[in-house]
Amino acid sequence: MTTKGPELGHSVVLVAVDEETNAERRPLLSRGSSDTPPSSTSLARTPRLQVYLLFAVVAGLDSTIFMLSLPLTRVYESITCYQWYAVEQPGVYPDPNTVPEDMCKIGPVQEKLALIRGLEFFFMAAPGMLTAIPYGMLADQWGRRPVLRLCVLGLVAAVTEVLLVCQLWRFIPLQFVWLGWLLTFVGGGAAVLNSTVFAMLAEMVEEKDRATVFLQLNIAILTAQLISTPTTAALMARFGTTVPIVFGFSVGILSSLLALLVPETKSSRPVCKPSEVLDVGVAPSEPLPENGKPGTLSIIFQTLSKVGSLFRSPALLALLGTLFIDTFTSTTSVFVVQYISAKFALTIAAAGSLITIKAVVAIVFFLVLVPAAKSSLQERWHLSSKTTDLWLARAMIACSPAGLVLMALSPNLVVMAAGMVLVALSGGSTSPVRSVSTGLVDPSQLSLLYGVINVTQGAATLVAAPLLSELFGTGLRWGAGWVALPFAVAAALSVVSCLAIWLTKP
Repeated sequence: MTTKGPELGHSVVLVAVDEETNAERRPLLSRGSSDTPPSSTSLARTPRLQVYLLFAVVAGLDSTIFMLSLPLTRVYESITCYQWYAVEQPGVYPDPNTVPEDMCKIGPVQEKLALIRGLEFFFMAAPGMLTAIPYGMLADQWGRRPVLRLCVLGLVAAVTEVLLVCQLWRFIPLQFVWLGWLLTFVGGGAAVLNSTVFAMLAEMVEEKDRATVFLQLNIAILTAQLISTPTTAALMARFGTTVPIVFGFSVGILSSLLALLVPETKSSRPVCKPSEVLDVGVAPSEPLPENGKPGTLSIIFQTLSKVGSLFRSPALLALLGTLFIDTFTSTTSVFVVQYISAKFALTIAAAGSLITIKAVVAIVFFLVLVPAAKSSLQERWHLSSKTTDLWLARAMIACSPAGLVLMALSPNLVVMAAGMVLVALSGGSTSPVRSVSTGLVDPSQLSLLYGVINVTQGAATLVAAPLLSELFGTGLRWGAGWVALPFAVAAALSVVSCLAIWLTKP
């Protein structure tokens, strides 16, 4: 969940706010503060605990996805495999659970599985892309908390429908799992959840600390992945698919309940002058209706005008283009486990163990090396926080082409793991980019900015999911030497992404 952007030379000027608002916006990582420690009553609403609570919600929901991914992939495979043998060799296997997993690594089964998984990812992304900006508007008007709760509700409904389809496979075609994700039109799904969480975090920390906090969120997600993936693999090895699915869904329910405790972070007062961020000018205000509230059409036109103003910045355009390509290439993660399983003749549970290695190395990298590099750039080279973040993004995103090439050409699991690690490291580039982008817009438009970012990433997913799925299927049809075709195409595109971020001026 993240984004990038260079310094445009415009500063955000803060106006005076009252003591209560200052308390809500107190920086998370400030040092040397002499403030009196908050009372136990107010402690639950301090920015630090709000951040930890948001981390817990996001990491918990991501744990659910990680814990369900391996067993559901195996369930999809077993159902698809059984249905193929029921036609080709009727009566050999009475149900999906009786088909040996090694019998499912044949081309026709894997090709259909890739199609189901790829289009499922397409349907997961579609609601978020179509609703990110409208829900961003609502978050700016209503507040962040109601939108966050709607997101969680839609996600729980979608996962429930997917599990029901898997349970009722005799009566409902497996392709109906795609339709379940349309339920995330309620709340906008993961895309709107991400933009809402980042907007909340951006409102709680200072500009110089945003990239650090965004990176900490990435670490929380990787930690969740580190814990959940081997746990799921161990449960699958011992109990099959049912127990890890039930356990993962239970974690999701608990995380959803935690979301109910998240307080509102949106300030009711403006914190900067609207014309002092991007140099785009301010359109004259339309007259308000007699009741003093803007009409629906007025709100829509004002929002479109604000979106248009974002695209007047060449820097933001370049960064959005970079994000589009990065999201496209990262969609290969949908096929990683299936690719490893098919290429090296491993069980899905065993293939998932490589994800643990990737998560361990990435956590160490983000916890130790990135903070050290940032400190060195700021203290030794005296770079601003925005310029530092941009250089970090450039360095991390350069790992992507190398990692994808290693994954495409990997002759063994060691090289494959190295490629996965490099791709994971490149994923951290979105945190500093989102931090820089945040500093380029008025704080009152944070949800709108993140909505545009998520529309960009959603559009990339909508293009990538079916295309990479077709490439994977084509590779399977052409033979074992072509099974890495999606990763080779992604590697070529990631070179373009590197060029875009390196040509962006700090």
